[in-house]
Amino acid sequence: MHRVAIFFLVLTFCIAAVAQGGNGAISTVQVRILTDSERPITERARVQLLSSTGAEVAENFTIDGMAQFEGIRNGSYRLRVTGINFEDTTTPAFDVLPQETTSMHYVHVKMKSVAGTPAPSGPATVSSADLIIPPKAQKEFKEGSQAMQHSDWKGAAEHFDRATTIYPQYASAYNNRGVIAMKSNDVATAKASFQKAIDLHENSGSAYLNMGRLYLLERNFEEAARYMNKSLELSPNNPEALTILADCDIATGHYADAVEAARRVHLVPHERFAVAHVIAAAALEKQNDPKGAVAEYQQFLKEDPNSPRAAGARRALERLGASANQ
Repeated sequence: MHRVAIFFLVLTFCIAAVAQGGNGAISTVQVRILTDSERPITERARVQLLSSTGAEVAENFTIDGMAQFEGIRNGSYRLRVTGINFEDTTTPAFDVLPQETTSMHYVHVKMKSVAGTPAPSGPATVSSADLIIPPKAQKEFKEGSQAMQHSDWKGAAEHFDRATTIYPQYASAYNNRGVIAMKSNDVATAKASFQKAIDLHENSGSAYLNMGRLYLLERNFEEAARYMNKSLELSPNNPEALTILADCDIATGHYADAVEAARRVHLVPHERFAVAHVIAAAALEKQNDPKGAVAEYQQFLKEDPNSPRAAGARRALERLGASANQ
């Protein structure tokens, strides 16, 4: 399969994931954060509403263990909860249905070790600066996120700019500002915004992911791969980052690495990223492994038979002397 065709398909996915939302009905998503002992958390925590692929849709902070997202379109989402005294938690995907006026979700978090015992290793994915954001800056961020939900890019940019003016340490606002700039093909602003988000919070997996997307748009596969790897250090199971990394690996001739990254996608929920199997198949063909390539093409057709790439996968199977069925 032609490598450029694969690149443009993955690019379409990663751009669409920047601001995913469903269509139709609008709902309120309510979130209650509980400890293992079923008690509401007492500390301030960040709650992110993510698309099913891990892209940030909206963000809020808890009050008395609760957070709320308004104006959410029906669709598939996840929740990520981060704080200082408990382990980062990301939920499985869930659906906000058209008939739901309010969608209520409970997230259980595991508290970190008490003093005198070892604390869990790994980077903190919430910035302490993000936990002391002034209410006015939070309000601008919330309104900017809602504007993004309705594809009001100009209005969203104005809100995020005001948020960072009020609170210059607002890493998440810089990150979202970069997303809007990228969608507007303003590369310079996008790079500056993502870099600012990284500088303010070096463990922001979404900022590294977005910077990698930007380099992918520029066809700078080496830099895109570098940022994808950094993003994956922080969020190892992000299917979009793994898919883009696999695409970058095949573009730079690292076929074994491309296969490894693509197969990791299959090990995690990867709705909308069945294309990873096409990338794996192309890399396996480059490695003269037609049997392995056939299995990947067949798995792709099993997962996404109505994809625009399905016809190409079937032609590849015919060329390899195999059928579309396993």
